[in-house]
Amino acid sequence: MKNLIGSAKTIIKESNGQKFSSLKITLKMDEAEKFVYEKEGRRYLTFDVNKMREVNQYGKTHYCSIWSKDEDIKEEIHVTPEISEDELPF
Repeated sequence: MKNLIGSAKTIIKESNGQKFSSLKITLKMDEAEKFVYEKEGRRYLTFDVNKMREVNQYGKTHYCSIWSKDEDIKEEIHVTPEISEDELPF
């Protein structure tokens, strides 16, 4: 199951006369903290940043989500069944 942990906004920055776009991410720490894991003595948080279909009322362009550890991410993967050459219509 996807858990929403924050949102992001596309921003345009300028540095040394060069413009570039960036995402400014805001996380709900009380939600995000639930998914922090430890590896080799360090704490990590891995999450997805997904583009919204439309900009929301707050100007946010992306949302941040994370899969529950007990969920199988395979449900998001679409597998195309194998088709033999004999079954092809051309």
